[in-house]
Amino acid sequence: MEFRLDRGRKNPRAAAEELIGSCFNEEVVPIHAAEKAAYWLFSVIQQEFGVDEARRIYLKYGTEPAARKLQKINNDGIRSQYKMMETPNIAELARQLFAENQALPSGERSTVTLTSIEKRIKRAIAAPKKRGK
Repeated sequence: MEFRLDRGRKNPRAAAEELIGSCFNEEVVPIHAAEKAAYWLFSVIQQEFGVDEARRIYLKYGTEPAARKLQKINNDGIRSQYKMMETPNIAELARQLFAENQALPSGERSTVTLTSIEKRIKRAIAAPKKRGK
């Protein structure tokens, strides 16, 4: 089947929703419709930009972030919470994060102490915002 890419027709979200919706009309099981939509989108990207670019794009969203990336995300979140406080206070933020952790169900709870959370906040605040990557 030959694809024609219609540039500028819709915003990306609307186009994706239309693609998935049309696949739902053909499939009984919702996950099969989503798989079919992903296949067609991959096919269009492959035709327009090549198989390597299509794979690169799909891998970007299909893999878990590396440990360093997760650490950066967590540090950014801690820095944001710290900066948004009316009066930034490491000890107060640590108490808040500790209380949030304690409120989680036992299976999801981290085994952290108030002191370890304070140290984590200090490291996050001191961490460089960009590492040249």
